[in-house]
Amino acid sequence: MKYADFIKGNESFQYSINIQYDLMNLNKIKGYIPTRKSIEILREYLLNVVVEDRDKSTVLIGPYGKGKSHLLLVLLGLMCGTDDIKELNDLVEKIKSIDNTCAEIASDVLREKKYLPIVINFNSGDLNQAFLIALNQALKNHGIQDMLPETYFDSALGVLEGWEKYNNTITQVESLIKDSCKLDLNKFKRKLKSFDTDAYEIFKEIFKEITSGIEFNPLINTDVVKLYEETNHILKDKYDFDGMIIVFDEFSKFIEASSDINSSMNLKILQDFAELSNRSKSPQMHLVCVTHKTINEYISKIPQEKIDAWRAIEGRFKEILFNTSSQQNYELISNAIIKDIPKVKEVLESKNIDKDEKVWEAKALFSYSDEEFKEHIIQGCFPLSPYSTYTLPIISEKVAQNERTLFTYLSKDEPNSLIHLVSAEEEFDLITIDKIYDYFEPLFRKETFNEAIHDIWVKTDTALKIVYSEEEKKLVKALGIIYIVNDFTTLAPTEQVLSSVLDINKERVSELVNNLRNINVLVLRKSSETLDSIPLSSIDINSKIESLVETKFKSINLAEIYNELVNLKYVLPKRYNDKYKMTRFFKRTFMTINQVESYESVNKLLTDYETDGLIIDLICKDNEDSKRAYEWENKINDNRIILVIPKEVTRIEKDIAEYKAIELLKSDKEFLKEDAAIESQLDILFDDIVEKITNYINNTYDIAYKNNIAYINKKKYSGIKSYKLSLLLSDICEENFKKTPIVNNELINKQEISAPIKKARNIIVDMLLNNSYLDFEHSKNSVECTLFRATLVNKGLLGSEADYNEDIKEVIKEIDLFIVGSSSGDVSFEKLYSSLMSNEKQIGLRKGIIPIYLAFVLKNYKEQAVVYLKSGRIKKELVLDVSVIENINNNPKDYSIKVEEGTEERELYVNSLLEIFNKYLNKKSTNKYVDIVHGMRNWLQSLSLFAQNHQNDFETNTLIKDEIIKLRRELVKYEINYRGFVFENLLKYLNAKDYNECLFKLKEVKNYLDNHDIKVREHLIKVTKEVIDKHYTGSLTGCLIKWYTNLTDSQKEHLYNTETNKFIKLIQSSEHSEVEAVNKLAQIFTGLSIEDWNDNSINIYLSGIEESKSLIENYEESVNSEENEGLIKIIFEAQEEAAVEKTFSKTEISPIGSTLFNAIEEVIDEYGYSVDDNEKRNILMEILSRYI
Repeated sequence: MKYADFIKGNESFQYSINIQYDLMNLNKIKGYIPTRKSIEILREYLLNVVVEDRDKSTVLIGPYGKGKSHLLLVLLGLMCGTDDIKELNDLVEKIKSIDNTCAEIASDVLREKKYLPIVINFNSGDLNQAFLIALNQALKNHGIQDMLPETYFDSALGVLEGWEKYNNTITQVESLIKDSCKLDLNKFKRKLKSFDTDAYEIFKEIFKEITSGIEFNPLINTDVVKLYEETNHILKDKYDFDGMIIVFDEFSKFIEASSDINSSMNLKILQDFAELSNRSKSPQMHLVCVTHKTINEYISKIPQEKIDAWRAIEGRFKEILFNTSSQQNYELISNAIIKDIPKVKEVLESKNIDKDEKVWEAKALFSYSDEEFKEHIIQGCFPLSPYSTYTLPIISEKVAQNERTLFTYLSKDEPNSLIHLVSAEEEFDLITIDKIYDYFEPLFRKETFNEAIHDIWVKTDTALKIVYSEEEKKLVKALGIIYIVNDFTTLAPTEQVLSSVLDINKERVSELVNNLRNINVLVLRKSSETLDSIPLSSIDINSKIESLVETKFKSINLAEIYNELVNLKYVLPKRYNDKYKMTRFFKRTFMTINQVESYESVNKLLTDYETDGLIIDLICKDNEDSKRAYEWENKINDNRIILVIPKEVTRIEKDIAEYKAIELLKSDKEFLKEDAAIESQLDILFDDIVEKITNYINNTYDIAYKNNIAYINKKKYSGIKSYKLSLLLSDICEENFKKTPIVNNELINKQEISAPIKKARNIIVDMLLNNSYLDFEHSKNSVECTLFRATLVNKGLLGSEADYNEDIKEVIKEIDLFIVGSSSGDVSFEKLYSSLMSNEKQIGLRKGIIPIYLAFVLKNYKEQAVVYLKSGRIKKELVLDVSVIENINNNPKDYSIKVEEGTEERELYVNSLLEIFNKYLNKKSTNKYVDIVHGMRNWLQSLSLFAQNHQNDFETNTLIKDEIIKLRRELVKYEINYRGFVFENLLKYLNAKDYNECLFKLKEVKNYLDNHDIKVREHLIKVTKEVIDKHYTGSLTGCLIKWYTNLTDSQKEHLYNTETNKFIKLIQSSEHSEVEAVNKLAQIFTGLSIEDWNDNSINIYLSGIEESKSLIENYEESVNSEENEGLIKIIFEAQEEAAVEKTFSKTEISPIGSTLFNAIEEVIDEYGYSVDDNEKRNILMEILSRYI
């Protein structure tokens, strides 16, 4: 017996509902099968009609093929029909069988209400036009001709009628129409009358051609929302309508199009319609938009600026979800398959299908009893297998479109549909899920909004192209369906499930799977034992991985990989942390036994891992590892170390080797280029192996499970709960850190603090070091005030020692003992930090707060304490300030301290030094020795360069004292150890036996250098007079004037070299003091002021004077006229001054001089007539005067 003899499709399900064309189609309304969900939604819409102030703007959301359109057709029938239509009264009775209240409301609406149905069909980019056409069509359908709104098409037709009055124009138009669409004018007009969008677009182009580029903008001022509102009132007043119901079918297409078109006007129209509908009372306006997904799902893929606009619209609509229950789906499937039940039972019994184990295994997918499962699924949905019945509505919901839905599959005779299969010659028992794949495959291919489904199709389709046997193809398709359903808890992609869904025995399925794995079509995920398709590749990746495992990854650092893949993080001792207002933690880390045994010091181990305690998750390679671990734990004997030891040795060494091999291949760019599919295959394998390894590690080392033993404080625990573990860790912390002071501020009471907290801490440290902290106004809400209260005020540190809190006394005492202990020799701060931070003294401070308490104690030792920075063998003395305290905190091992006890003699010596150099200090620091060195440096810098740098005595030309040279050299060094300089180096440089001699010699040096420039000038005045006239006993200026007076006129008037000319001009000028005269002479003959001289400058000065004096005295004017030809004479005349005559010798111009001459001449010629000749002469004379 063929199935087609007793099975056929329900005709009412064969074709999808088109609301526009099926409006008031009584046969379609008659075919409506009500379900509880659809009646529930229908009641919501009917209540919107009869109850005021309910949402009248809605979005009806539901997948394709679930009956949304059929439901709306029924709603429109009730709201727009009349109670004299039998089919509508029958419909009310159908509703009554499910919901009596809904039936009563439906009856009232049918009897008492009348609405105009308007169906929006959005086929273009203009929503304004779509609403106009819809209203025009709705009014025509109801014979209301006197208020038809003009549409864009009407406007276009009107323009054509106008053009017909002009022969030339209409002839051109007809030609353009024919060229565009091969139609004559009348046929083109008929297309416009039928609202043909293509015809309208052609008309717009023709309009632009005829009008020389003007755009066609019909009804540009039409307010379609206002038009609808006015029309609604006229319908009520004139035609007795209660309002209108607007159904925006395929609303999803409008949303998708809004990303491509300029949609701001469209969105404004939609928003206005929603607001108008929601506020309408009488007459009412209902706006129902139909989509397959929520607005949010659609707009997630459009540009951000349009998402924001859609968000505003989304809030004006109430979303109504049309989701049917699973049982309703199965009921619909059963109703859609028209069958002869006795014959179905006969077939099931004869083929033993109703007793088949594989069929009954599917019962777990359904919430039915055995009897219900047999009646509703096996019999009711026959010939679908239970697995197909389960997957069909899920697949339809995910991908269905108008042309392919659950109902078209069940009732329409088309390729791969149920009716097509039962009508075919091929015999089968049940329709398996691979047949579901065949029917919906075209939708999988074009699914763009769900990338995951499209990716599954790509992998499945690729696999199908290279497998040959029908059984293998069935298996690949079934796997594709399982992955699209994506519910592995109920339908997992395993060999067992595939055997059941395809009704193939398990052994044969295993054989098929192995074949497909061998040709790299399928992969077995080791983590879950599930199958998956992989992209096809010509490379045997498995062999490549095996090869790398054998050659490159035989020996692996297991602990490194464990820690890389799984971070077990920390365990907190919560009770301790709550009590002490801080966060201590026990870090977890994976280690092998060799790594564990490499540590002999617990402090080294905890420092390396930066933790208060360490939970070592041991990786056991063999049974001896756990024994060695216990021995090591007993040997170190520190309860801050906890061991977690698995009960079995590791079983994933090979998996980890594969992980490293795959990771290496993923990073090999050259290998990836060999085949485009390699990377995707490696990604699948990589994700799978990582999941398997991490699952194994997490299960093995979860302390709450009994897969391991935790060795805590010399006791063994298995399956210990987290709260119990936390209590044990709190006990350990109490034992090791019971003297930790309570500082209730976690921003600073930790190891690493943030930059803002560090800044606030530094402000507090600075106040402590300069003793201004007692005057600090700490009651404000700033960060530094908060920290100040937490660390100082609340610990009683602003009062006397008796006021200190007990817990902070231990810290202050430890720091004080450390500083005092450095009096016999410098001690590293590492020692202090070790005692403060470790469990050595049970204090266990966090680094964040140490600088505050260190500064609190150090402020009392500022004069005696010397802090050093160690760099190799060199120790640099530092000025104690905020930055030094911070650097000590960062690297305590690099810094040391020494406290020196003072004596009366030292104190007197220091004060004397301060007195000598005090006036050179710009500002004082907190350290006397720093002030002394800075004062001496400032004094030295206040001297002239000559005084700072000269090496020779200017009178004797012998070296100055070695003490002066050494002192100056040391003071200009970049780095000076201040205390060492004052108490040791200064005595050494000055060759002094004691402090008194040192002071005496220092004053001598200071006096010498302070008066150096004065003595130099005195010496210059003396030697200059000796050069000019050694017998003259008067002043230097008098000596110069006397010498000048004795010169001849020609000697005075002649021009010499620059220095000599300036020398004569100096003597000719008004009288100067001796000091002024010698300063100017120094400038003339050395080019420098005396303060900038060096040891050679005096000789240069004397040579210059001697040469100029000789040049002038040896000049004689030739008395012969021939000789006179060798002179150039220049006379300068001014109105109020006597004429000045100057002569200079004529000389032959050198080659380089010729270059200068040509350059000057070229520049003058360049300016041409823009500068007149007289101005040019003046310019040249101005230049010449500089050399006179």
